[in-house]
Amino acid sequence: MSLLKTSVTFGAIVLGGCLYIWKRNNKKDIDPVKYHLDKCDEKLEGHTIVIVDSHNTCLKQNPNPQIISINDYSSLTKQLLSTKKNINLVIHVDGGLKFPNEIMTRSLLEFQKKFQIVSYVPFKAFSCGTLLALCGSKICIGLYGFISPIDSQHTFNVPNMTNSVRYSSRNIMNLGDEISSTDNIYKMMVFEAKQYHESDRNLLTEVMKYHKYSDEIIANIVKCLSSGEIYYHDYIFGFEFIKQNMKLNIFREMPQEIYDLVSLL
Repeated sequence: MSLLKTSVTFGAIVLGGCLYIWKRNNKKDIDPVKYHLDKCDEKLEGHTIVIVDSHNTCLKQNPNPQIISINDYSSLTKQLLSTKKNINLVIHVDGGLKFPNEIMTRSLLEFQKKFQIVSYVPFKAFSCGTLLALCGSKICIGLYGFISPIDSQHTFNVPNMTNSVRYSSRNIMNLGDEISSTDNIYKMMVFEAKQYHESDRNLLTEVMKYHKYSDEIIANIVKCLSSGEIYYHDYIFGFEFIKQNMKLNIFREMPQEIYDLVSLL
C-alpha cells in the first residue's frame, strides 16, 4: 500500500510538472485580448463588444471581431445579427463620425427590443461615444470614467491654409452673425452646422425617450449634453455630476475584467 501511494504521488508530481512546462511553452500562443474578452463574457454573462477609436492600433495589429472601430457600423451590425444574448457594451473612445454613429445608435436601440445592453465606460466615452453609451438600459461608469457633450464636428479646407481644420457645430453656428453676405461658402457651413446640431439633439432625445425618462429629465439632459448653452465641446462630466444634475440611471460598477481588457487596447 505504501508503495502504491508513493507511485501515485510521484505520478501526480510528474504530470503536474509536464502540465506546467506545456503551459509555459505555449503561453506565447495565447491571445491576451481574446482571453480577456472571454473572461468578460464569463463574468458578465453576455457577449462583450468593445468600441474603440478608429486609429486604435489593436484594430490592425491584433484584430478581433468583438473589438470595433467607432466608425465601423458594418462590423457592429454583424455582431448584433449573430448575437442571441445580452451585450456588454464597453466604450473607450475620444469621438467619431456622425453618419456611422447614427446607424450604430439606431441599431443598438433596435437590438434592445429583444435583448438587454449594459454600457460600461471605464475611462472615456466622448462625443459620439457618449451617445452610444446612453443606448444601454444600464450605464456603468468607472471611478475615473467620463462622458462629454454630443456635438458633431466639421472638417473644412480653409483658404490659404495647407491643412484642413475641424470645428464643432456649435462654434460654427456662433459665427453666423459675423459672416458677410458675400461669403456664400461660409454661410453654407453655418447652415449645415445648424442641421447637424439639430440632428444631434433629436437623436439624443430619441434615445432618452426610448428609455422612458420624463420630459423634464430629457429636456435637462439635452440642455447639458447638446445645447451648447453651458458646456463646450471638450467638457467632461464625471459620475457625481451625471447622477445629480442629469438624473441619468447610472451605476458605479466596473468589473476588474473590463479594466484588464481595456488596458490592452
